[in-house]
Formats: sequence, C-alpha cells, structure tokens
Amino acid sequence: MKRFTERSTVRFLIVGGTNTITTYVIYWLLLHVLEYHVAYTASFALGLCLGYALNSMWVFGENMSARSAVAYPVAVLAQYAVSVGLLTVFVEWFGIPRQLAPIIIIVIMFPVMYLVMRFIFSRSAASNG
Repeated sequence: MKRFTERSTVRFLIVGGTNTITTYVIYWLLLHVLEYHVAYTASFALGLCLGYALNSMWVFGENMSARSAVAYPVAVLAQYAVSVGLLTVFVEWFGIPRQLAPIIIIVIMFPVMYLVMRFIFSRSAASNG
C-alpha cells in the first residue's frame, strides 16, 4: 500500500501540475474576452475532462468506470463550488488580483483533492478486484 501511495502521489503531482498549468493558461487567455467567472468556469470544465482521464488511467492505474465517472465529477464540482466562492472572496473582498487569486486557491485545494481522489480511486480499485 505504501508503494502505491508513493507512486500515485508523484503521478498526482505531475498530472495536477500539468492540468493546473494548462487550465491556468486557458483562464488567463480567456480573461481577454470573458468576465473572470466565465473564464474560470470554462477553464475548469476543460480541466475536469483532462483530470479524470489522467487520474483514472495514469495516476491510479484504473480503467474508467461508472463509479469513478460519477464520483470524480461530484468531488470536483464540490471543489469548484468552494473554489469559485474563494475566488469571489479573494477578488471582491480582499482585492487580490483576479490573475493571482486562482493560484492561492490551488495551494489550498491541492492536498485536499489528492486525499479525495485517492479515496475515490483506491476504493474503486479495491472493489474491482
């Protein structure tokens, strides 16, 4: 189990970092044509698709399944709700620049989401044999 955790942690960091950079660049580019909430939502949706595929197959070594296909977006949408709330608080209340606020959110949410994803995919893998 420890070996699985170490390997999945490294892979999660790689996938998370790649997905984060990709979605942040998309967010930054969309800010030129969209309001920041809409830009964040669009980049988040693209990251959701990329993240599920990579986390399922590469990070946790699982084929995509009905269980994880339901659990993953539910967890990520919960993360989204918290993140967009934090985005609004950081930008509107604390005056943090809209370009930087998502970085703070990433720092907060990254370790939380690893634990959630590990739970989703390790339970799914255990129940599949």
